[in-house]
Amino acid sequence: MQTTTVDAYCEEAGVAHIEIQKIDVQGAERLVFDGAKARLDECLMVWTEVEFVPLYEGQPLFGDI
Repeated sequence: MQTTTVDAYCEEAGVAHIEIQKIDVQGAERLVFDGAKARLDECLMVWTEVEFVPLYEGQPLFGDI
């Protein structure tokens, strides 16, 4: 499956800004945040799941996010 970053997608699609981001990616939240740096600066709300104990190998925990 081909993937892209949030920032790259928005640039290609001509999306000016994102007001709300809901992120539910089973332990890969940090990867999404790293690929959405430009959009996070202007975002009004981010809704994501974070864990206090690991459920997935290598996932970032609450303190990391």
